[in-house]
Amino acid sequence: MATAPPPGEGPEKDRSAADVPVISASNPQPVVLEKEVPISQSLIWRWQREFYSQRGLKSWTEDMVPQFITNNPFFAEIYARMVFSFIGDYSALKDNDSRSPSARNPLRILELGAGIGKFAYLFLRQLEALLRSKDI
Repeated sequence: MATAPPPGEGPEKDRSAADVPVISASNPQPVVLEKEVPISQSLIWRWQREFYSQRGLKSWTEDMVPQFITNNPFFAEIYARMVFSFIGDYSALKDNDSRSPSARNPLRILELGAGIGKFAYLFLRQLEALLRSKDI
């Protein structure tokens, strides 16, 4: 089995996003850009880094990076309702169940967003309101 050359070596080193064939009605077949390459050494990774290096903050201020999908109250409420339902199910576990919530077995929520924190704020605001409505 062949392995990919190190980043910056091999035929892909000079390949830019403009060189990639476009899938369209006239060219419906998918195109394999590369195989068996770690994501950190892939073309898409390099193109993404180049994009943000060139554009900087303009990527967000000129609306090139879509952020509405993750930074709006509608989606935050949907996620908060899902987590609230999970908390309800989790809280209903029998006291003798080793997985039941307790001081020794707390429920932890970890949000791994890399954005500005707006989604986390909206989500927590919705979740807090739901929890208060049930005196939790």
